[in-house]
Amino acid sequence: MAVVGRAYASASARRKAKALGVMTVNIINLADQIHHVEELSRLHHSEWGHLSPHVDLATRTTRLTEASGRSEIPTVFVAVDGSFLIGSVALVDNDMKNRPELSPWLAAVYVKPECRRSGIASMLISYAEEVAISLCVETLYLFTESQEEFYTRKGWKLIERADYFGFPVSVMKKRLFAGDGHG
Repeated sequence: MAVVGRAYASASARRKAKALGVMTVNIINLADQIHHVEELSRLHHSEWGHLSPHVDLATRTTRLTEASGRSEIPTVFVAVDGSFLIGSVALVDNDMKNRPELSPWLAAVYVKPECRRSGIASMLISYAEEVAISLCVETLYLFTESQEEFYTRKGWKLIERADYFGFPVSVMKKRLFAGDGHG
């Protein structure tokens, strides 16, 4: 359940509040904040559309809506400050079509530019990892174009560097637990 946080009328007011440490971040299942799906789809499409040029905005919106499971994979979570969408994270069965043997994946880690460098991505990742553990996931996978060092600091290990639709990516994994009775 979410506690309603502080909402700001403008981006400059949000930046000022962030600078003062006033931002109240809540991580909520997208299914409970479905009114954010169109904005989130636009943000994701802008950020990663080049990695899936065959997927248009309408299809992306449909896929996000369908991936909004509550207690299963796929699921999508959003970070919000009151009614303001800040970012997202997802757990999906597969995020790289050419690596179907790897599953499940941490995906869609996104924070709006004006809210970056404030720990929100780390919060989203930790939250998704906790959910994955609660679902008895032993290992998570991800790919990133530019954040290999960030994920390495979070305990992720490089599996390979690969080409994905003509773009260089780092494929990584994180062992959540050894499967020795946890969960």
